Amino acid sequence: MPRIIHVNESDFPAIVDIYNRDGNSSAQKYIRETYGMVNSSYVIKRIKNSKSFKYDKDNDRFVTESINDESKLFMNLDELCETNIQKPIQPEINVEGKKDAMESLIKELISDRLLELSRYIVMDTSNRTIMIDVTTMKSDGYQVVTH
Repeated sequence: MPRIIHVNESDFPAIVDIYNRDGNSSAQKYIRETYGMVNSSYVIKRIKNSKSFKYDKDNDRFVTESINDESKLFMNLDELCETNIQKPIQPEINVEGKKDAMESLIKELISDRLLELSRYIVMDTSNRTIMIDVTTMKSDGYQVVTH
């Protein structure tokens, strides 16, 4: 008769890895051979009820709940393939951040317009003269109105 050994929770990740990679029967065979257990399905049941692992019935796989910081940086294959997950594209910005973003946008738009105008207008402050290239402005599609 095989000797019965209690399987500790620290051994669960190895069993889950085999279960996810090779299936239920391989995991149960591993438990029977490694721990000498007759009822290996009991260990699988304990893992399913464990707080460290979540069992996905639809895909017949275990999903670890404890994710380290490095794995949070990258999406796994399951997350890439899922189409029904809606994740925020950009984190929510606080009110002060929105004001700063708006001011930055306004400055950028003003800068673009001034750059466009500098193609046609030259100011000489020492002579108090403004030179406007009306011909180029009209050929670029602008309408020049003086008043």
